[in-house]
Parts: sequence; C-alpha cells; structure tokens
Amino acid sequence: MEYRLDGIIQVQVKKVAGTTFASALRSILRQAPRGSDGWATVLTVNLGSRQISKQSLFEFDGSYAYTPELIQADQNHYLCAYTGPGNNGWAVVLGVDMRILP
Repeated sequence: MEYRLDGIIQVQVKKVAGTTFASALRSILRQAPRGSDGWATVLTVNLGSRQISKQSLFEFDGSYAYTPELIQADQNHYLCAYTGPGNNGWAVVLGVDMRILP
C-alpha cells in the first residue's frame, strides 16, 4: 500500500486505534517563508480494499515546523513536539475526535 501526499518532507505516524493513525508532517504545500509548514492529519487504512483515506489537514504551524514528533498523551490527544521559529523547541497538543472517524 502507498499513499502519496505531495510536498511532504518529514512524517511522523502513531497508531490511534485499530487501523487509524495520527500523522504530523512538515510540508512545502504552501510557500511559507522557510517552506516548512507544520500539518497534522488522520489516516485510516482499509485492509480489505488496501485503500488509505485521509481526513482533512490541520495546520499547527504556518511558518516553520521541522522534525515533528508525536507522543500519545491519552486516548484522544497527542503532543506534537517540533523545532519551530528561532530554532527553538515548540509543542502543541493535537486532538483526534474518534466520533467522526470511519
């Protein structure tokens, strides 16, 4: 199985439940000043059809989000730590609403 996301340079994936995964990524989808916006999404794998579906993307940093790392905080929340503006360490809590997932 493959899933292509154009403009993605770094990806971190963590299992949410079953065949659902949270993903934090650095991309050049938008031409940010440094070309490295931080995005998150949820991917769901259908093993029967070998298809991967992507929920909508969420931008957690609009200018600089190098090396995003996901750490599961609880069942529905993930801490995303990354190198942000000024080469400083940044973190954001990302939530996964399990009620809206397939």
